[in-house]
Amino acid sequence: MYNYKTIIFDLDGILYDGTINMLHNLKKENYTLCICTNCSKEYIEEILDTFDIRKYFTIIKSKVQGLTKAQLIKQTLDESSSCSAIIVGSRAMDFEVADNTSCLSIGISYGRGQSDYKAADFTAEHPMDIHRLVKKINEFYKDIAKQILQKKQKDLPLLVGINGVDTSGKTTFTKELSRYISKMGFKTQTILMDDFHNPSQIRNKERDAILSYINNAFDLSKIENEILGPIAKEGILDKELTLLDLEEDKFTKCKRYFVDKDTIVLVEGVLLYREPLNKYFHLRLFMDISFDEVLERAKKRDGALFGDKVIERYRTKYIPIQKLYIEKYDPKGISDIIIDNEDYNNPKIIKGIACDKSKGEKIGFENIQEKHMTEITKMLEDDDAREMVGVVTFPSLEDYKGNNNICYAILVDQQQFVGVVELFNISWKNRRAELSITIKPSMRGKGYGHEAVKKILELGFEVHGINRIWLRVLETNKKAINLYEKLGFVQEGICRGESLRGGKFINQIQMSMLFSEWIGGEGYEDYKLLTNSR
Repeated sequence: MYNYKTIIFDLDGILYDGTINMLHNLKKENYTLCICTNCSKEYIEEILDTFDIRKYFTIIKSKVQGLTKAQLIKQTLDESSSCSAIIVGSRAMDFEVADNTSCLSIGISYGRGQSDYKAADFTAEHPMDIHRLVKKINEFYKDIAKQILQKKQKDLPLLVGINGVDTSGKTTFTKELSRYISKMGFKTQTILMDDFHNPSQIRNKERDAILSYINNAFDLSKIENEILGPIAKEGILDKELTLLDLEEDKFTKCKRYFVDKDTIVLVEGVLLYREPLNKYFHLRLFMDISFDEVLERAKKRDGALFGDKVIERYRTKYIPIQKLYIEKYDPKGISDIIIDNEDYNNPKIIKGIACDKSKGEKIGFENIQEKHMTEITKMLEDDDAREMVGVVTFPSLEDYKGNNNICYAILVDQQQFVGVVELFNISWKNRRAELSITIKPSMRGKGYGHEAVKKILELGFEVHGINRIWLRVLETNKKAINLYEKLGFVQEGICRGESLRGGKFINQIQMSMLFSEWIGGEGYEDYKLLTNSR
């Protein structure tokens, strides 16, 4: 749900038409552009100078003896203060590295990697597609993922339906959405209705071809009894099924399905929102296109292979099937999210779940500035504050700056100083950060610390893409320990004799929270209540 602001390229040494415009647009929109390549420094310098494109790139990483490409990309993440990036390349190695570093990937089909691009999360057929896909990732998929995760309950899998008429783009959307959510750190399992076709003898057993398809095309009882029912009842699934090979009309295809309490299950197909399946979905999406567009896409997809007979088949069979289904079951009306996919290069959410997070908040954040330093110094003159934080000198403004720190002054009514909250010692390449919060004495006991921690967790997990936020707290600070446990922090262990306070060595409790634990926890549930109170 966070922005991918770092784009990493592996240049082929060829400047394709549209490349300059793509680089210019990305740079103009404040993306950090990087080169990470196994080529020599001299070679990459020659390319940059020959094509006059050095000005677009902030970080340049060439081959270093003893370092893998994955290690170079991790260096790039730290230097760009990014937890993740979009890796653009043409070879299988580029996409393996993207997977190993949990980065999204765009494969360029026009590059030198032949068919390697198919292993990427997204595909660009032209340089300007890269700019379009980056925007699609950072706007469309970010928004969709945020709305889906609002429905996720702690310790329960989430069942998401993805429906639409033929050629509406369901399969591509499901694949890309699954990749996006996976790179956020969630497990996903895709279930395709097309894998559950009945054999032709059953599909065509009724005289009326339209009714026969609606009633018999899919083995709905198998989907319910083998997949959706067990997930709903047990919350887990680990099963291998033998499925129909549609072309051979034989049960020769084997597929394994694995679901646990943290899994987002994406169920995609036509004729989906009807019983016995509809009752199992926690969230329903509908991909909306016109029937004129259905025919246009059918021509492009199948016309070259099957000629005009395909178009006639759509007109006389598949479109009437969809019209009957829409009239009887109203899939758009019961969907939580509707996506206008008439232009598949520019999908739009026309119905969704509201995301207003600001309503009801007591406090706000402001980047720490010189004007806050007097208040911070006064706050740390308090013995308890110094004891909790463990400071022996008063910090300067510079102490709150740096690529590995995210620091805020906590304010009430946008002006009254309450305290300081920060994520520091951030390891961008490992997606972890340490949490610290200090509240001035006169503002304690009013719930400001509780709300500030929730807010910094939301920023850390959602905006910056951090996976693990951890802290240490004196074992004598029972109020803080209770607060952190209530918010969902888990005790990891005891750091014995960690701190010297008042002439005694005191243990510190180490606690942490993972992004997957925050989803469905108290902080996230409060966020959903605010969101849905509109």
